[in-house]
Amino acid sequence: MTSIGSYEVKVRLKSRIEQVAFLSPAKVDDMPTNWSFDWSGLWQRTDFECQNIVKLVYAGQIWGLVRYGLYPYPGSPEFLEIEQL
Repeated sequence: MTSIGSYEVKVRLKSRIEQVAFLSPAKVDDMPTNWSFDWSGLWQRTDFECQNIVKLVYAGQIWGLVRYGLYPYPGSPEFLEIEQL
């Protein structure tokens, strides 16, 4: 799968002031081990031919992960499916 690159995105916290966060491809070392969901196991089960995991980083910390897939595969992707948030 082609990398989506990295993007600056705006987020609003409790203060309602817009802040800058970053959305970029995740690496295996980014998978948390202390969250209630087994992201490390999900990484191992991800088919990186048609799926990928991206991370949302704010203030140097990972605030979220998203696994998505592009379908149909193989072929020209027409759909993006969010598989895990």
